[in-house]
Amino acid sequence: MRTVIIAALTIGALGGCASIPLDDPEEFEALSHEGIAALEGVAPDSIRIEGLHGFMLNTYWTAVTPKGRYGCMRDLTGAPTCEKR
Repeated sequence: MRTVIIAALTIGALGGCASIPLDDPEEFEALSHEGIAALEGVAPDSIRIEGLHGFMLNTYWTAVTPKGRYGCMRDLTGAPTCEKR
């Protein structure tokens, strides 16, 4: 019985972290620009965010620009990293 309770609490905790709403696309457009600017000069207003989701303590999204698609991630440090796909 104890194992079942611990498993249920663990699943609930992980599910709660994974379902945190991420509803500020402007923040992620700015983060994408920060992560992509070093790779290619892209204007902030030309970035579109897709697939924004979080898992555990990281946030993942796709930044679509006129120059390509980038897979981006932000971890606990807050600094975004983006890689061209």
